[in-house]
Amino acid sequence: MLRDLPVQYWQPRVAEAGTDHVVINGGHNVRVREDQVFDVREHPREVTDPVTGNVIDVAPGAVIGRIRITRVNPESAHGVIESGIAKRGDVLEPVRRRLGADP
Repeated sequence: MLRDLPVQYWQPRVAEAGTDHVVINGGHNVRVREDQVFDVREHPREVTDPVTGNVIDVAPGAVIGRIRITRVNPESAHGVIESGIAKRGDVLEPVRRRLGADP
């Protein structure tokens, strides 16, 4: 039954990357907007207990770049790499603007 299906939350990721542009895995369907800015992060890594080996936490990957969205499609969006690098599969984290900051 439908109630038994797990909930899948959108995880912003780089779907395709070139030297100066990216395509991401969401668009209007997940409310991506033109001029939205994302930090590009390496994959997160599991932190394990040194004694038991059990996973005790997940550490976010290092920020390796920043992108700005230039065009939004129904299920994807295109952007430019403003700094650093981006490659397929990298995790995207929306940059929160500070109050009073320029748009």
